[in-house]
Amino acid sequence: MIEEKKPNWYFDYIEMKFGICDESCATCEGGTNKDCLSCYSPDEKADHSYLYNKTCIDSCPEGTYSSETLSGYYNCLPCHINCKNCTVGGTDTNMNCDSCEEKYIRFNKNCYKEYDSSIKSFYKAGNSEIT
Repeated sequence: MIEEKKPNWYFDYIEMKFGICDESCATCEGGTNKDCLSCYSPDEKADHSYLYNKTCIDSCPEGTYSSETLSGYYNCLPCHINCKNCTVGGTDTNMNCDSCEEKYIRFNKNCYKEYDSSIKSFYKAGNSEIT
């Protein structure tokens, strides 16, 4: 008789049997804390609520932001490459940066290289509202 897979179990193809996920994982593909596919939501468990590189962690690291999946789990997704920090994802035209990587200047939540011609034009026009 074949066992039925339970929500916090995974199938070990080497041993040909089910195993239990690490306690930090809501779902997983293996038995270690580095095999998580989803993490418990903050309501279910106070710590290790965000999935980042298949590991459940307490909060998203710099350069990522928290995004809720359709299933109600939370993932840490990367900010735009020019951003040092962000609170939501961005595109090339709307980066949504809270702060910029080194040698970038923040303007209207976008990060531009210091030598970018559009920034030079902005300075020449007498503007000084870059943050």
